[in-house]
Amino acid sequence: MADAEEIYVLELNSFDAPAGESQWLDQQLLAIKDVQDLTVDGTAFDQLDGQWRAAMNQELSEEADNSAEETVKTETAASEALEQLMTGLENFRVTGLATDEEATSPGTDVLVIEGNANSTGAGQRFEYTLIHETEQDRYFVRSSAYPQLFNTSAYDAERLLEAADTLLGRGSEETETSPSEEPASSLSSMEETRSK
Repeated sequence: MADAEEIYVLELNSFDAPAGESQWLDQQLLAIKDVQDLTVDGTAFDQLDGQWRAAMNQELSEEADNSAEETVKTETAASEALEQLMTGLENFRVTGLATDEEATSPGTDVLVIEGNANSTGAGQRFEYTLIHETEQDRYFVRSSAYPQLFNTSAYDAERLLEAADTLLGRGSEETETSPSEEPASSLSSMEETRSK
């Protein structure tokens, strides 16, 4: 038949054409390289002469009694945290697409990172919201570039969270009331025992 279209048959192994929707997904879809400026939970960072800077570093330094040693420690910690954050963004992986049920009520927003990058050689705006579902300890990420909600690993999510907490000075003040109360009650019990 002259008008018939040709049909081609290709032999494929099962691993060449996975059945699962998430298995077709590029896991590095949200990896960001060559970040130019960054905002982490509302705190902005940019570069000057190749060095990252932020107003919060100066504020933290002033709070540290203007001590040169404390200033160096603060700036070093911020610099290391920024490097860790950049590494986390450059190597960030998604593990799949969230189900409709997961997307309906994924959990609590725990981190928002946004900025501009030159990943593709042209300006690229990105905004990620990291979400933690505590009941089953799962992490999701929402990107402004895609309508879908993605799953990500605890390793990738917590690497970004840890860097952000260090950068913003969060999580450094642990509540010590519980540990301090336990020894106090233990001491009281010991005293009562001795008095008997």
